Amino acid sequence: MDIVKEQVDDLNAKLKVKVEPADYKEKVDQTLKQYRKQANIPGFRKGKVPAGMVKKMYGKAVLVEEVNKVLQDEVYKYILGEKLSILGSPIPVDTEINWETEEEGFEFEYELGLRPDIEVKISGRNSLPYYKIKASDEMINRSVEDYAKRYGKMEEAEDVKETDLCFGSFVQLDAEGNELEGGIQHQASVAVDLITKEETKNDFLSAKKGDTLSFNVKDSFENMTDIASMLNIDKEQLEMITGDFKFTIEKITRLIPAELNQELFDKVYGEGAVDSEEAFRNRIAEEIETHFVQESDRKFFNDAVDYLIEKTKFDMPHEFLKKWLQTSGEKPITAEEIEKDYEQYEKTLRWQLIESQVMEDNDLEVTEEDMKEETKKIIGSNFAQYGQPAPEGKEMDDIVSRVLSNQEEARRVQEQLVNAKIMNHFKSTFKLKEKETSWDDFLKLASS
Repeated sequence: MDIVKEQVDDLNAKLKVKVEPADYKEKVDQTLKQYRKQANIPGFRKGKVPAGMVKKMYGKAVLVEEVNKVLQDEVYKYILGEKLSILGSPIPVDTEINWETEEEGFEFEYELGLRPDIEVKISGRNSLPYYKIKASDEMINRSVEDYAKRYGKMEEAEDVKETDLCFGSFVQLDAEGNELEGGIQHQASVAVDLITKEETKNDFLSAKKGDTLSFNVKDSFENMTDIASMLNIDKEQLEMITGDFKFTIEKITRLIPAELNQELFDKVYGEGAVDSEEAFRNRIAEEIETHFVQESDRKFFNDAVDYLIEKTKFDMPHEFLKKWLQTSGEKPITAEEIEKDYEQYEKTLRWQLIESQVMEDNDLEVTEEDMKEETKKIIGSNFAQYGQPAPEGKEMDDIVSRVLSNQEEARRVQEQLVNAKIMNHFKSTFKLKEKETSWDDFLKLASS
């Protein structure tokens, strides 16, 4: 096989490939022999079909397949051997191939898009904002209330308040408001704050223990699954119900929030860790702001990407990339669609090139060990969500192996690690101008 590279310009090249009979003839003959052994043609015993007939029937298809295999292997070997840094993949030039000239060989041509030279400059002279999101009083108050409720206690009450739970008996009524013979009867609890119909909620808020209320359950609650559960029926039965139910309140349960005192502080953070309401609120604020760090990092990373795309100038083989984008996806894309969205495609490709250059320039790499350790963290986090301890030893190693054997999962883990390494590099290289902001103002900045 003879491969010659012709340089079109700094960003484009062509490969001219001459495939000789010696490159494919032996493989074609071997494949046709296998076809002959397996061919089942009327009038001939299996394996005794004349070679000429087999070649006439299957020869061209086998030839095309074997030549294409040889082409693909040898072209990529050439690219690797010559250390050509290409964008995308080689695009075959449409030429009419006469497959009847197999004894003379075939000529093919490919277009190549070449990777541009890129210089990425980042130093302490390059500054970017880093937003520190502060917890608002409203957020802190809400968290304080949540902790107080979580460590509160349940007490029985005589009248109904908005956040109470009413336990009682449902009885289905007929059109005249009488108990329906053979109708649904079930004991269940009603959370007053989940009642969506104002009239029904007001009736509950005016009621006391022992009172009986009549209402249409389907009109009074939003979640059909909750209604079916309260009545102990399935959704199909619920759809057929049209009338009212009466509900007799047998027990009213009220959550009494815990007092903001040392007992609560110790339960939440451990004995003596917090010794005053002010310190309790400060600790909560720190927790909230810690959760916001991920959002701040994401905004900073996106700003850094935009900054580098704008600052790092280099040419691209646009026409080649447009052709390549048309055929590189799972589904073909029209030239019109490419033109419409090319600006975004180009931005993505530019960032991929810049990212690759940053990794190369700063010796940042994702090792196999990095992949395994990150996967262990992900698995451990998933188990923790369900309150279970993470597996250890061989059990964990086996799960990690299974996860990373999935190409899609492995790619996702690798992307996370690449982003983390790039993020750390950006944080240590750019000059960060810290700016305090509220969550609401941050959302406006992030969406602008």
